[in-house]
Amino acid sequence: MADDNVKLALCGAVGSFLESADLSDFIIKCNGTTFNVHRFLLCLHSDVLAKWCTGDFKESKKGEVDLTIHEKQHIEALVKYLYTFDYSAEAIESHADKMSFHVTMCVIADKYNIAGLKTLSISKFKAIVNTTETASELVEPCLLAYGSAIATSVIRKLIVAIVVIRRNTLLPTTATEDSQQLEEAMRTYPDFAIDVAKYVVVSAELPPQCSQLNFKCDNAFCGHRFKTHLGWSRHISYTCPKCSTSRTGEGWHLTCRTTV
Repeated sequence: MADDNVKLALCGAVGSFLESADLSDFIIKCNGTTFNVHRFLLCLHSDVLAKWCTGDFKESKKGEVDLTIHEKQHIEALVKYLYTFDYSAEAIESHADKMSFHVTMCVIADKYNIAGLKTLSISKFKAIVNTTETASELVEPCLLAYGSAIATSVIRKLIVAIVVIRRNTLLPTTATEDSQQLEEAMRTYPDFAIDVAKYVVVSAELPPQCSQLNFKCDNAFCGHRFKTHLGWSRHISYTCPKCSTSRTGEGWHLTCRTTV
């Protein structure tokens, strides 16, 4: 069997055909832009994409598909993923727009049944949602996620978790101009409000007498201990301040400090 280095080299070689017309035999069009791609690669990623390339479908006969229903930047990211198993949103400056980008990529991945892309987009969203500072930043990602509920079930849970954990800031008792935008999203999608209400109940997982959690980093080369007050969630990532290891709440070794 080929070793991992050989497999990585092969993946790198596939990536070298990105944006190259060499041996390409299929075209993806989007808002005036043409992407030269390879049928074989499309078929490897998804049965939906494979149908564009085979059989009696019009896309197969013409050797092209028009994806103008999506924005160009999203199809560029899709094509890049097909060749490199990754995409980037680093050029997007706004935190809200960056989160929205990953939500949209998740929806596209679900639509075309590209499992790896869906997993990647969720991972990228999860990596940044914890840095959300204002309610308004969550509005557009929330509307996108709840507008495609089945495709974004995991992302919706992450959004709800961050809203509940930081409810004193994002949804204060006395509404602010910022928090009112998130409240309006709840009116638009009542399921969002219901999910938040349910999570408030479910998140009361710690004993009432538990006033503080002690975290211990399980990294064998670290073992650092640090503390946090209530607000822990099994879905949100926490980063060790010493070694920068990051894992979700349920992946930490926790002990509860009780009140005296």
